[in-house]
Amino acid sequence: MFGQFWFSTWFKAIHAARFIMHLRHVKVKKALLGIILLFDIVTLGNNVVKNLEALHVIEQSYLQMNKTSE
Repeated sequence: MFGQFWFSTWFKAIHAARFIMHLRHVKVKKALLGIILLFDIVTLGNNVVKNLEALHVIEQSYLQMNKTSE
């Protein structure tokens, strides 16, 4: 199931890239690529924030475990 998800995602990304590259209007092409870049940056930022939150929870759990074991 997981492999099928990745195949489907890559398949859609390839078709989207092919669609953008075949556009004749340079302004439309740049606008779409800009939107994709914006989405990528937002996704990256969200991933970093969520990762830091998860690491903070793990750190707090270890600190609490160490306090109770003393």
